[in-house]
Formats: sequence, structure tokens, C-alpha cells
Amino acid sequence: MKYLLILLTVLASLKCYSQTNADAIIGKWLKIPKEDLIIEVDKIKSEYSGKITWSKNNDMKKPVGFLILDGLSYNSK
Repeated sequence: MKYLLILLTVLASLKCYSQTNADAIIGKWLKIPKEDLIIEVDKIKSEYSGKITWSKNNDMKKPVGFLILDGLSYNSK
């Protein structure tokens, strides 16, 4: 019973602190599982946007510089 109470306390505390950093999305992200794109996410004022900075096969539908994410905002809920 003691271990169950400790486990529940730890799990409850992790959920409370899991989304405290809104800017954690900023940076370069590799598309998985194909690993054929790198998307760079930036913050402009209060919105996030992402563009393709590298493409493995230079796809014309999604060229380098293509804005793939636009107008995203952080919701703490």
C-alpha cells in the first residue's frame, strides 16, 4: 500500500509539470519514421510557425523553405 501511494504521488506530480515550457517546440525536428524532412519551428510574437529546411529527395510538393506550420499557439490546458 505504501508503494502504491508513492507511485500515485509521483505520477500526479509529473502530469502537473509536463507542459510548463511553451517554447520547448522551438528548434529543428526530424520527420520520423522516414527521416526525409527537417522542419524548423520558430516563434513570431505569440504564434509558432515551421518551415522545411532540408529535404532528402527535393520533393516539388514540399520544397525547402515551404511553410508547413502556421498560426500555432500554446494552450496550457
